[in-house]
Amino acid sequence: MRALEAMSPAQVAGSLQQALALHRAGQLEPAAALYRAVLTHFPDHADALHLSGLIARQQGDLSRAIELMTRAVTADPNHAVAHCNLGVAMHDRGENEAALACYQRALALRPGYAVAWNNSGNALLSLGRVEAALDAYVRATEFDPTSVQAWYHCGIAAQRLQRHDDARHAFEQVLSRDARHAAAWCAMGVGWQRQQQYQLALDCYQRASVLDPNYAEALCNHAALLQRLMRDEEAIVLFDRAIALRACDARAYLGRARSHQQSGYPAAAIADLMQARELGADPEQIAYRLAALGAAAMPQRAPPQHVKELFDQYADHFDRHLQQDLAYDVPALLLAALTPHVSMPIARVLDLGCGTGLCGPLLRPIVTELIGVDLSERMLAHARQRGIYDALVTGEAVEYLRSASNSFGLIVAADVLVYFGDLKPLFEALSATLTEQGRFAFSVEASDGPSVQLGPHHRYAHSLALIEQLAAEHRFAVLHQERAYVRREATAAVAALLIVLRRLPDVASSTESTRTAMQYAQHRALP
Repeated sequence: MRALEAMSPAQVAGSLQQALALHRAGQLEPAAALYRAVLTHFPDHADALHLSGLIARQQGDLSRAIELMTRAVTADPNHAVAHCNLGVAMHDRGENEAALACYQRALALRPGYAVAWNNSGNALLSLGRVEAALDAYVRATEFDPTSVQAWYHCGIAAQRLQRHDDARHAFEQVLSRDARHAAAWCAMGVGWQRQQQYQLALDCYQRASVLDPNYAEALCNHAALLQRLMRDEEAIVLFDRAIALRACDARAYLGRARSHQQSGYPAAAIADLMQARELGADPEQIAYRLAALGAAAMPQRAPPQHVKELFDQYADHFDRHLQQDLAYDVPALLLAALTPHVSMPIARVLDLGCGTGLCGPLLRPIVTELIGVDLSERMLAHARQRGIYDALVTGEAVEYLRSASNSFGLIVAADVLVYFGDLKPLFEALSATLTEQGRFAFSVEASDGPSVQLGPHHRYAHSLALIEQLAAEHRFAVLHQERAYVRREATAAVAALLIVLRRLPDVASSTESTRTAMQYAQHRALP
């Protein structure tokens, strides 16, 4: 009992004040020793427990931090700051729901606690609740308009919601208070890039790199944009710098691999991909990219995650790039091929891999119900803005066909099968989903050699003989086949096959077979 009485309240206050000064000066061990001295005499001292927990978190011992701060809020349930910092430790450990509960308790005690609002936004963002996160960040800025951190997070959340004007306003608020905030310049660059304001984006990335020469993310973003602009040699230089700064960054190796490939250095691209795999990059996606370079066995299909990420990144400039830069016209050519072989209107139609909905305006006049499905939610967001589709579904093509509860009279797949090497699973699912006599209109890149090839641009090409074989095996008649140039790839024209199939009855008459049912359209002349 005497030991507990050896430290007076005045001594406790003095020890805590001295410890806090050491703590703020970064002298963690001397500060921790003083906090422990207080706890030796007063084991339930809430402030000493809370501050000891903060040091444990700073030293990377999250379990100890959570234990100490839990004891602090048990000793003093009204300690809003301790609740908030306990939430931070929970968030660090990935326990976002628990962290959010801590922030909510802090806010119940102090509704105007801007830091707790900001931290709530962080937890909500980690949970994928982006709208709610943005609301929390806005509340933080309302209670503390000077908070650079809250404004920055507002911008990040608004950017994820594609509210580019709101995001830019938030980043401007950051930069008006701290013009040297490199992360805000980098994020501003991301926003300009998504709006296709490429020079403004380049300027922002350059500014971020000047302010923080060790900012690897800004270098990678800058390099990736140069890559998109076909300035691969410049991109390689920036990827080199990023790798020199952060050699464990798989993203930089993946980016450099693409620029090496596009610049005609396949061996360097292969080496980069292998290094990225060693650093933990998705092995399925690495195998796919290595196969496109002839350095691995060809997989049966593109990894769905690869396709999703590709088109999520591509979504904001997809239409302009295809139609203006690549002279892409598959939807119009495919609908022209299809029209002579259908009776209109068609009751129920599926646009498989609909993307931003380029086929939608062409299909809508001839259908009663139009449904689109795509892996990329960001592509679907653009399709939704057209107001053409009766329903839009996020999903993988074969899985969706297998689970479809109703049949379709027509399924269209424009530039979708280029991500499938083995088409058998798709044809099996189609056969079960199309109505009898239903049509399947699709395009594939044309292979003049092997039945299936995976090209250097990570798309599969299929031969006409293979398509005819699959049609016969799955009881389809070929109503139309046509070869045409449908896009440019760098300086080369890309040839495709435009195919229209009809699903035959389950029991065919003795006079009807797949081969005799073929009605070939005259091939489109190639230059």
